[in-house]
Amino acid sequence: METLIDFLYNQKFKNDKLSKELTILELPNLLALMEYTKQRGKDEKIADIAWGIEGLLQFLDRKQIFQHVVDIREKSIKGIKIWNHTKFVIEANQIERLIEKGFFVRAKKVSQNLYNKSLAAGGGAYPEAAYDIAMANSLYGRVLKMIGNFDDAITYFELAIKKFNDVLTEDAKRMAFVCLSEKVDCLKNLDCLDNAIVAYEESNAYFKKVNYLIRGVALGEIQLGDILSGKKQFEKALKMYESALKSFKNLHEPSSVSNCLHQMAIYQIFSLS
Repeated sequence: METLIDFLYNQKFKNDKLSKELTILELPNLLALMEYTKQRGKDEKIADIAWGIEGLLQFLDRKQIFQHVVDIREKSIKGIKIWNHTKFVIEANQIERLIEKGFFVRAKKVSQNLYNKSLAAGGGAYPEAAYDIAMANSLYGRVLKMIGNFDDAITYFELAIKKFNDVLTEDAKRMAFVCLSEKVDCLKNLDCLDNAIVAYEESNAYFKKVNYLIRGVALGEIQLGDILSGKKQFEKALKMYESALKSFKNLHEPSSVSNCLHQMAIYQIFSLS
């Protein structure tokens, strides 16, 4: 059943609609797993299972069930004393909540603290430690980006990309792509559009080889198309939109297909003006 949680989580980045439908279908089994673990498992295991289910329920309209899972997770983490992956995830989750609420100054302090803890523990402290160090770089970079410190944010995103690529797991590759997208956003905010274009082109060439990142690459192609349109490179922009359109059709995402067609229509207007 734990593999089901991992499957549904990874499916969110391939086909979010299918992931939500399967999560609702499997919800009784997921909750049964959590209750079984709560009765027989250690606090670390309970927190880990609850955290996975919480992530699946976050954007579903199941508020009471979601809060129930959150309560179980928060109770279980009080019994965890040593620094490990579960403790890391707990603190990382706190940073995510601070970002969502717009408390960026507090988020910066907490994320810097998490970064320092992760580095102090080292990449061999526990099985997931190397991944957690990469994630700490990513989180700190995100907070720096939120407060407008784009140059420093790029440094941490680049460190995160390198460390995620060293981990060599599906989730690490996905996160490397996410960090690259964040880096490109920073370059755009610094008005370094040429550098942003180069970064996008290099990343798309690499990540297109990874099947489970097709959706992310398509989103990147739309962003790259927007940048190219802004620089009046309309033919290149059209190729990006067409490539993204093909991917979204294969993923059966009608709203994303509509967005691509909308962008292509805008291209036609500007290219003729």
